[in-house]
Amino acid sequence: MNRKSKLFLSFLVSVIVLTFFLYTQFTKAGYFTPKIDLPNGLNSPIAFSIYYLDVGQGDSILIRTADGHDMLIDGGPDGSVLERLGEVLPIWDRDLDWVVLTHPHEDHIVGLDEILKRYNVKQILEPDLKNVPDNERYFNSLGQEKAIPEEKAIKGERIVLNNDVVFSVIYPSNFQMEEENLNDDSIIMQLEYKGKKFLFTGDATAEVEVKILDQNIDSDFLKIGHHGSRYSSSQKFLEAVTPSVSIISVGVGNSFGHPTQDTLDRLSAVGSRVLRTDRNGTIEVDVGENGDWQIECSKGCN
Repeated sequence: MNRKSKLFLSFLVSVIVLTFFLYTQFTKAGYFTPKIDLPNGLNSPIAFSIYYLDVGQGDSILIRTADGHDMLIDGGPDGSVLERLGEVLPIWDRDLDWVVLTHPHEDHIVGLDEILKRYNVKQILEPDLKNVPDNERYFNSLGQEKAIPEEKAIKGERIVLNNDVVFSVIYPSNFQMEEENLNDDSIIMQLEYKGKKFLFTGDATAEVEVKILDQNIDSDFLKIGHHGSRYSSSQKFLEAVTPSVSIISVGVGNSFGHPTQDTLDRLSAVGSRVLRTDRNGTIEVDVGENGDWQIECSKGCN
């Protein structure tokens, strides 16, 4: 084989490798299994997707619109959030419009430190605490180094991801919170789009759940509070939300016994389908422009 032939062959191999790489990047969701068997389907172009990321015993949720705007809610207990984001975002996308810290417990904040170091974050949303713990002070220092604006969450605030995807803050209802239990400082937000509602609860316990029962919290999708522990997801709260699908972010074989059977029984009593990151992996909810939706799971949805 002469030199020209070798060069041409080398060029051809490079083109094939590059084409395959670009294809995998443009079809990141391809590693997910077929959509869940529910009485809904996607019959219109995707408006946005929600990824309940499999980060072990912790929480991390990515919301991404079709035009490339992103919000990351919490970051899990370690750097595994970077790998999970790499599975659902194109490799060249290093921008996040919003990073939301629901509350500064390790299983929600640690991964966000790595996010601030490696991503271009445009805005931070966090609770306003009277006594800020050291881990949140460090998180804030990372944001300040990059001059990222920090906003404190308050009931009634609207967080705009794009013109159609807007979040409403349901809780907290005041600044300078000093709850004995940091879980009860959790930011609770609701996303409504074309009649479909998604509720994100952080680790709020039943003590906070009762405080928001007077609001319209009825939602199609519920991120279960505190990994399905017995301290959250009270019966009255679940009856007010009436979720069609509930997602529990929880680690495989965790030492806390999450989710508890009591919580699972209460979810069954309200007729909610339960998906869990320990069994189903990363759970993707695609919402169409008409409000239709479908679910896919990296480990299967059954």
